[in-house]
Amino acid sequence: MKIFNLLGIVLIIVLLSSCEGIKLTVESGSGSGNYGPNRKVQIKAYIPNPGYEFDRWEGDIQYLEDIASNETYVLLPELSDKEALEIKVKAIYEVDPSAKEYNLIVEEGSGSGSYLTYSVVTIKANNPPSGYQFDKWVGDVEYVYNPYLSSVKIIIQKDNISLKATYKEKIIPTPTPTPVSTFAPGQIIKLMPIGDSITHASKTTGDVRCQLWDKLQELGWTFDFVGQMYGLVGGGATANCDNNHEARAGWRAEQILEIIGSSAQKHKPDMVTIHLGTNDIRAGQSNISTVNEIGLIIDQLRNYNYKVIVFVAGIIPNYENNNHVETKDLNAKIFQMVKSKSTATSPVVYVDQYTGFGPEDLADKLHPNHDGSAKMATKWTEAIYNYLY
Repeated sequence: MKIFNLLGIVLIIVLLSSCEGIKLTVESGSGSGNYGPNRKVQIKAYIPNPGYEFDRWEGDIQYLEDIASNETYVLLPELSDKEALEIKVKAIYEVDPSAKEYNLIVEEGSGSGSYLTYSVVTIKANNPPSGYQFDKWVGDVEYVYNPYLSSVKIIIQKDNISLKATYKEKIIPTPTPTPVSTFAPGQIIKLMPIGDSITHASKTTGDVRCQLWDKLQELGWTFDFVGQMYGLVGGGATANCDNNHEARAGWRAEQILEIIGSSAQKHKPDMVTIHLGTNDIRAGQSNISTVNEIGLIIDQLRNYNYKVIVFVAGIIPNYENNNHVETKDLNAKIFQMVKSKSTATSPVVYVDQYTGFGPEDLADKLHPNHDGSAKMATKWTEAIYNYLY
């Protein structure tokens, strides 16, 4: 019976998704998908082959904001209820007459050489000495999308690049408890998404909440998103999604702490996802205070459901000021707090949203695009799944 119910849910999702009126196809770039009308969708040309450069967009360019920019927006028109539209655009590249080779120097690692512009090169740190682990890359790290990965790809720009791998003493983390399901078959699971604008979402960014909602429908359980907020930043809501949540654009952890008690008392969520800290870093607040406030949020949630399961994110990278050091430090402190707060009755689970998330996953320098939201939703879903079975 559960299999038939699941098949029915999948069929409904397929039918509902087919109602999206505009099919966007982006050749040699990202942003393809099915979208509702009157939206602004970001597209981005793929990196040129070495010796070439992006020149323009071709195709249905009347819908593009800027045909000469490799990153631009498609302005989707209004449609009637029964009307459908297909938009196709293609990124065009031309030979770069100024192309030449630039030097890449990698100390304490591999990848050094001379490369043409837009060559994609993998750099890899040497094996660390005994008792140490890789820490980060230093030097021209603005060319490295994540300087905390020991093996990472970089794109050669029109400049020489010098990088060095550094190491730190090895830390052995404490194992987390084995998850045990606390839910009965057929139980409606109340889930509260907590966060800032990254979770709140808008018409010009990806919608993490609703991509999570879509993925959860495939697990065979019934979820109910709860919270005092509804829909997107600036109004409107994503179709075919439970749009309730507790995310507030621009808010910091201490602001969420002020209101979470009343929301928890009203809704008594069974599960909570928390992605907080981006605005705290932007405001110059200490990471210690931010982590303490997230811990107090967990305490408030437990006041109204002593068995609540809380999933806390190591937050995604901030490319507004390339402030990766602060973000990495905050995530390390969140990880330690999660270990100390977790109990067998009310597990607190660290979800690493930072690793594997790059600038190509952002709609701007802070907020995830459609692909970035899908990555985040997948990680949330994988963590939640472990506590269902």
